[in-house]
Amino acid sequence: MAALWDGPPERVWRFVLNRALRELAARRTRRGVISFPGLLAALDPGEEDAPWLEPLRCRYRAVMVDEFQDTDPLQWRLLRRTFAERGNHLLLLVGDPKQAIYRFRGGDLDTYLQARRQADRIDALQENFRTTPTLMRALNDLMRPGLVRSELPVPAVEPRGSAQAPPRGCPLQLLRWCGETPLTKTALVEELPLRLADAVLRLLQERDDLTPAQLCLLVSTHRQATELRRALSSRGLPTRLVSQGDVFETEAAVVLQRLLDALAQPGDERRLRLLACSPLMGWPPDDLSIDGRLDQLALRLRAWAVQMPTIGLLGCLSDLLDGERMAELSDRGRMLGDLQQAARLVQEVMHRQGLDIASAATWLRRERLHPADPVPEPRQPHSDLVESAIAVVTVHRSKGLEYPVVICPTLWEGPRVGGGPLWRDGGEGSWRLLLDSRWGRGLDLAQQEETAAMAEAERLAYVALTRARSQLVLVWARVTRQEGSPLVSWLFGADAVGQPIDQLTDERLSAELAERALAIELTSLEPPDPAPRRWRSPAPTDRLCIGAVPQRIDRRWGRSSYSAWTATSEDPARHEQGRDADPEGEEILDEVDDHWPEDGPLRDFPRGASAGDCLHRILEQVSYQPSTPDPELVEAELRRAGLDISWVPAVQQGLRLVVETPLGGPLGDLSLDQLALEQRHPELGFDLPVEQVRTADLVKAFQAEPEARFGEGYLERLASLSVNSRGFLTGSIDLVFVDPNQRWWVLDWKSNWIGERSGDGSDDRCGPRHYTDAAMGLQMIHHHYPLQAHLYLVALHRHLRWRLPGYLPERHLGGYVYAFLRGMPGSRQPGSRATPGRIVEPAPLRRVLALDRLLQEGGR
Repeated sequence: MAALWDGPPERVWRFVLNRALRELAARRTRRGVISFPGLLAALDPGEEDAPWLEPLRCRYRAVMVDEFQDTDPLQWRLLRRTFAERGNHLLLLVGDPKQAIYRFRGGDLDTYLQARRQADRIDALQENFRTTPTLMRALNDLMRPGLVRSELPVPAVEPRGSAQAPPRGCPLQLLRWCGETPLTKTALVEELPLRLADAVLRLLQERDDLTPAQLCLLVSTHRQATELRRALSSRGLPTRLVSQGDVFETEAAVVLQRLLDALAQPGDERRLRLLACSPLMGWPPDDLSIDGRLDQLALRLRAWAVQMPTIGLLGCLSDLLDGERMAELSDRGRMLGDLQQAARLVQEVMHRQGLDIASAATWLRRERLHPADPVPEPRQPHSDLVESAIAVVTVHRSKGLEYPVVICPTLWEGPRVGGGPLWRDGGEGSWRLLLDSRWGRGLDLAQQEETAAMAEAERLAYVALTRARSQLVLVWARVTRQEGSPLVSWLFGADAVGQPIDQLTDERLSAELAERALAIELTSLEPPDPAPRRWRSPAPTDRLCIGAVPQRIDRRWGRSSYSAWTATSEDPARHEQGRDADPEGEEILDEVDDHWPEDGPLRDFPRGASAGDCLHRILEQVSYQPSTPDPELVEAELRRAGLDISWVPAVQQGLRLVVETPLGGPLGDLSLDQLALEQRHPELGFDLPVEQVRTADLVKAFQAEPEARFGEGYLERLASLSVNSRGFLTGSIDLVFVDPNQRWWVLDWKSNWIGERSGDGSDDRCGPRHYTDAAMGLQMIHHHYPLQAHLYLVALHRHLRWRLPGYLPERHLGGYVYAFLRGMPGSRQPGSRATPGRIVEPAPLRRVLALDRLLQEGGR
């Protein structure tokens, strides 16, 4: 009957699920993504020969696996096949089956028990270095019945800890809700938080040695945590939620996203409206229609965008938030704290990775839509991390933690049991789809699920009870339909497991505890105080004083770059990130090469840092095949830079010529559009340690190979710098590529304008004929590009030394290419090797190695 009734819809469900799984696998394949379970499944040797395991066997002779109780069958099969089937390995498995609480992640207690049966030797760890002796003895007595539903004993543990017992009160306490009849769960959940808050307040007032920071409340769900925190707050007690929360999943992160998007494109009216109506600005809708209001906001955003490298994102927020807005955000609970924390994290990433505003907005959007798992510690909301606050923690999160006083207010509750239609088949270790759990195989699997859930709840309770160092407080209440409570066997004995809640009376509890002579203090959970008191923290007794003032601050140590070493004006953010500014136009008065066009597509393209960065970003993203950049990409980057999109055809044509121009010199007819994706690496960032570098040291390094280009003619210019640097040298190489001879090169894009001006001083002619070798050489010397090229070669030299097997600099280090974007003519060649628009030089090895030693050892 079950097959006839449920069979057709179950077949439909199976078809849909299988189709979805195939589609998910196809999408992951297209994106080149593999999950951790997928990675394990791909390595699964089954019971067949697995030659890929042999290198692991040869590399490791001894393997220790911690937290083995959370292992799944596939993980154990990999470990067993690799290290346990031969006699020349030591496989040490460390685990406690009583703490197997990750069934929802695939952890399988049966896998642990199976491995235990196969072990050659079993050692028990029966010493406790966390808990006070008095509490440890009480816990030994309390859990003597063992974990009945999991069929696991709880052996007595010897206390070896040095923690001090509380000066007053019993280390083990039970707060019980007294009553003749069982409560409903709804009634208890409504009233328990306030009763517990009063009990916590009394505990703190009775013990002078106890502070809120020493207390921890362990709960099962985040909803329980929220209700308890609200009740504790009503008594003036500070709390902090210790969880895997992510500040980038809060409303504040969305608000910050609105700000970054508007800063990146101040001319986008949609982004302006979203920002104006956000909690950050709080405009009423009617204000959006006021003439000129949005234009004024756009001007403010442009000004902040210009100041961003100096004031940072936090400085921008400070300027934006006046006293009234800050007060309103404070009234929104955690909004202000989360906003400042999220802004600080984004600012750190901008600083560390050298991101501009638009890139920072993209980074934040990616982190919000694809959150990290597990959440890094810096991203857990600081607004919940309050000094001297009661910790509220879920039991899963508490594993591995410890607290002086632990309160468990929810262990009276039985576990929630899943309702299908997907059921885990414990016998087969697979998943079954069954719509109805009232009959047939569905009923069997539902009963298996209920048994497994109650057994795991028992193990979760064991984890909760063992978090305490000096005092443990449990809460017990008789609640209808909560016979699955994990406390039943410990409070009423193993025989009480499974009995109706009506039989677990207060009298039976008192009699059972008295018969076992259990050292536990019974206290009634009193109703909420009609005139509730509030917690007042003791007045601080420490004297305020000023810390030591440093006599001298060494400002020479820090992050520097080629740009910082050669800077004549201060632009701290650009210099520290290793980005050089786009120089002003240069007029050519020497002879030009008339074989080449006098105008190029980028002749009138704007100059300056923003325009140069725009071209750099496009070249970073293009594929080179085809050689013409995608118009949508070009338009998006022009908008991002605040440039007119009418430049799209000119940029497409100009960059097409760039990638089609033969590089010449040692690279011959090789052009960028001949490089496959695996032959190039755009934007290779580096941070090199610098022992001590001075100007004279740099000059000496260049003198190591005087016959190479930019020797004597550049040394006087190099000696004019004022370099005295320690710490790190940072930078980003525009492009690293390998030629067909397996030699590696660095390439730097330059958007310098070189040309002829008309009589009125406006830019007139700028094209390949003006980018002669002599003109580009003067640009190289004037802007210290030779120093940049050599530093980049040092970075590439170290990268290859670490990453390329058998690396030899004389064999694999090619040299440097400087591509002047406005002067590259493309594939139209008149037969001359002197192609304009680029300088290509082989690596001067003696200089590079001298600079490498200089950075590593300092000048001597």
